[in-house]
Amino acid sequence: MQMLELVLLMAPLIVLPRGDCVGGSCDTLQGKQLLQRKVQSHDGQEAMLSAMLAKMNVMQKELHDIKTHPPMQPLESQGLPGRSFYEEEALPRWTSMVLPHVDSDGQQCSARSRVSSEEALLPNPLEHKITASLVGSSKAADIHYVGGSASCTDDQVLLRCFASGIVGEQCCPGSSLACAGCVRYDSKADRCLECAAGFTEMSRSFKGTQCQLCSDLDLGDSGWSDPKGRSCDAYVNAGWCAGGAPTDKGRKTLGMAMDLFVSRGLSAVAACCACGGGLRQPMPFTYPVNQKPLLFGSSVKLSAMPLPRTAIEYTAKGCNLHKEGLSLDGATGKVDGKMLQEEPGIISCTITAQDTTEGLAATATLTLSSAYFAYPENPLIVTAGKTWEPQTNGSYESFSLQCTPTLPWLKINSRTGKLFSSTGPLVPSLGGCTVTAITTYCPPDLPVNSTQSGNAKTKDCVKLSRSTNVDAAVKHEATGIHVVHISNLSAKVTQLELTVEETVPLYKITASSNDDMQVFDAPVGFHFDCTQHSSFNELTGTLLYKGQEVFTVAPDGHLTGKPAAGLMASCTGSSARCKLNIPCLAYAILPFTGKLVKTSFQVDVWDNTCWSKQQGGFQLHKTISATNLAACRA
Repeated sequence: MQMLELVLLMAPLIVLPRGDCVGGSCDTLQGKQLLQRKVQSHDGQEAMLSAMLAKMNVMQKELHDIKTHPPMQPLESQGLPGRSFYEEEALPRWTSMVLPHVDSDGQQCSARSRVSSEEALLPNPLEHKITASLVGSSKAADIHYVGGSASCTDDQVLLRCFASGIVGEQCCPGSSLACAGCVRYDSKADRCLECAAGFTEMSRSFKGTQCQLCSDLDLGDSGWSDPKGRSCDAYVNAGWCAGGAPTDKGRKTLGMAMDLFVSRGLSAVAACCACGGGLRQPMPFTYPVNQKPLLFGSSVKLSAMPLPRTAIEYTAKGCNLHKEGLSLDGATGKVDGKMLQEEPGIISCTITAQDTTEGLAATATLTLSSAYFAYPENPLIVTAGKTWEPQTNGSYESFSLQCTPTLPWLKINSRTGKLFSSTGPLVPSLGGCTVTAITTYCPPDLPVNSTQSGNAKTKDCVKLSRSTNVDAAVKHEATGIHVVHISNLSAKVTQLELTVEETVPLYKITASSNDDMQVFDAPVGFHFDCTQHSSFNELTGTLLYKGQEVFTVAPDGHLTGKPAAGLMASCTGSSARCKLNIPCLAYAILPFTGKLVKTSFQVDVWDNTCWSKQQGGFQLHKTISATNLAACRA
């Protein structure tokens, strides 16, 4: 009955923001000043306000009891939800009928002043406490591949598509322009079916459909939108732009040329990748042959493709490959031939891929290293008991091995040159080595003095020492990964607590293993799969949810950035503070084998603003036209 009395004294409902949440609490509003303004506007009501304040203090105590002594109800399963959702705090019904809490020091709102019984048992997101139980850390064998894991050759591009916890792998021919920036490829049509995040499908009359590295223009405070507030994503979703150009549907809908529909000086044709604009960048490429040791004098023909192929025009500057017996295909970037070096050495050349249509250019260095004898890989990827046979032209003997630092676990067969690692401790784990061997060299036959009779010839054979350099690295690849907070690196985090427009806490993706290894080879890349509404740009490391940034992962696994305020755009209801739950899978690419390992966790993104239904006879300062809480937040 006390509650009912208080409601009868109150004025019509007004929805007001309760201040930005910074560091776990809302901006302080002076409650006493707020009440004082009401007294000045309504003379003679001091007694009524005093009674209301007394009732508020009683209800404050009831709220405190709920927070500190919640009913002990079982928590839901720790399994991740099948989809993301906006969670609102389950509040007692009467709490939506009260004035904002005003305590003795004038603090109007605390970010978590209202909690449900279950939420009271969870960590405070603003304290970023660590949840010690692990949701899931998977080995490479636990990853679900569609059609199995792919094994590509040196002249193929490995494509990976991540969707709903499933990984699809394909080998795309290196000669195809459709491979660059692609995640799903149609081999029959030689066409990319789906571009990776950060790439836009472009239709080129002279080279078909290609994925172009492109980003929609960011105007600083927000992305571009047209005069009616429609973003680049809205143009794509509506089918108004595709393949890097406006569609007929888009032109008909706007009723005018799209490039004339300008906002902030730009149209969609200039601002949006899908419409033909945006910020376009050249696609990087490499020559995998750079990592392959070549045998001097070998009759094997060299054939080196750039991966991926990104252009239809390639040039070389500052090097004359033809003098070395090699040729560069100006249309594909392929280098082939047989090196004509008189002695083993290194050929280095800078090759440029030209995109004349977009005015873009990317460069890569081609490095060809030859030796008298060579091992099949450099560096040697070492595991216990592994062996390596040398490739030679001619006969060699008396092989010897020297390394810095000394590698007691790496041995050599002095007769054959075979290298092998022991099964003992592989410490130190990295070293640079030189293998030396003896060969017999006999120069071409020389005629004797013409005054001597007959056609006798002589041979002056000599023993020569030859050597080749090779590095050795012990493989310490992880069998799994998990998330940690740097405040406690041994505790595995299953729930990340983030707040929009606040710096991401010090979380990190780190390697793990089932054995006693303490140091692991760092992954060479990451990927995040966080429901069908997410996208992950592997080049920038940025995770987006419905087009809004959640966080960025650095090459070393640290999570950075600030969640975008736009993540709260779809939040509705009467919750004091909105929370977005996003279930995620994180994948790491291992450095030597290229295999994947994964882990699962949940990302909770909290609104940085507290909201409340306030009732009272306050003086009206501004009329809000919003009809729902989402519009009020905006």
